Formats: sequence, C-alpha cells, structure tokens
Amino acid sequence: AATFNAPEGEDQTLSFQLTVTDAYGLSAVQSTNVSIVATVLGTKENPFQVTSYEDLKKIGTGEDEWNLDSYYLQTADIDASPSETENEIDGQYLGFQPIGTEETPFTGGYEGDGFNINGLTINRANENGVGLFGFTQQAIIENTNLVDAALMGNVYVGGIVGRADQESIINNSSIQGTVTGVGSVGGLVGEMIN
Repeated sequence: AATFNAPEGEDQTLSFQLTVTDAYGLSAVQSTNVSIVATVLGTKENPFQVTSYEDLKKIGTGEDEWNLDSYYLQTADIDASPSETENEIDGQYLGFQPIGTEETPFTGGYEGDGFNINGLTINRANENGVGLFGFTQQAIIENTNLVDAALMGNVYVGGIVGRADQESIINNSSIQGTVTGVGSVGGLVGEMIN
C-alpha cells in the first residue's frame, strides 16, 4: 500500500521499482510508472454517497471527513425508523440528532435525488432548531423527502430545516408527517432569518 498527497485533479506520476529474487538467488528488477489523478470526496462534484440511516447520522460528525461544509448525495430510500428508539435519556427517546447547531450550522449541500427518508423521529420538546437539519447557513438542500416523519421541538421546528438563514436554499423538498413545536414552526422550515 502506498499513500501520497496530491492536489485535487492534478495528474501525479508515481514510479515503482520491484526486485524479485527466485529460489536460486537470481534477481530481476522491474520498473514501472503509474499515473494517478487525485479525487477529493465531499465536494459538489464528488459528494459523499448517503445510502443508509447510518450514513445519514454520520453527516456533519467529522468522521471520515463527513463535515458540516461537505456535499452529500442520497442514492437510495432510507429507513430511518430506528430513530424512534435512539438517544434515550431518563426513559425518553430523543430520536435523531438534527444536523447542525446554532453555533455550528450545516453549510454544505444535500441532494436527496428524489429518494425518501422514511420514518424519521425527533422528539426533542425542550430543544430549539429541530428538523432533519437543525440550523443551516448558506446551505443547499434539494429534492429531499421525509415520509411518515414525526418531529417535535421547542422553537425553530421544521421538517427539513429548523432555522435557516436567508442565503440557504431549500428546493423541491417535501414532508409527510407531523411537525410540532411552541414557536416558529413550519412544515419545511421553522424560520428563515435575515
């Protein structure tokens, strides 16, 4: 295995020299050159592939470079029903942890590609910024569909985004289910701010 650093999109040539020694002690040297083009994942051109509920939960965590400013492409319908019994505190299940907080909002892109996220549950009645994405800033979220969703929060509660700045784009997305909160509650977005 070989590891090297190269600027994205630039051709890099690696040279290898292999020495082979046979059972009689005779050696032969073979040289070869290999051309490699570096590709960086998580960009608009090469987004991370979201294929499962585990992938959905990984967004924005920093694990494997899945950062809040990265780009993601959903490639299949996702069963998010396990969220109903996740994150238990004092006998209550809080469900899915929204992506992005007020201090560290989601600033990347999410392309749902028309696939569904089924059965997403968020039960955080005492928390602000509840939605698939809690808080976004200059984010792009498109073609994202929640089906049979049940979301509950305090303030800034929306199916797709709890609270988005005016430069965020939420396009061609939908929710089927319930969204409940105390203030600034909306089907797709709880609140858009200036």
